[in-house]
Amino acid sequence: MADLNLAKEVATFNKLLPALRETYGASWVVIVGDDCRGGFPAFENAAEFAVKNFPDVEFLIRHTDAAEPQIPFALVEA
Repeated sequence: MADLNLAKEVATFNKLLPALRETYGASWVVIVGDDCRGGFPAFENAAEFAVKNFPDVEFLIRHTDAAEPQIPFALVEA
């Protein structure tokens, strides 16, 4: 399996999120590089579009209402 580096796409999603919510509302968006390539009502629609149109390019599919991932905080004292 190829190593994926979606750091650019994640940064683009985070940067564009307010505009994506305004444009697409609550939907699944396809991010390729520095651009959003569309919003879709269902994950399956977004995935089909992305696989068909970007077969050899890394892409990110995220929901505009998804909560930001949180890493649990643990303090361990020796």
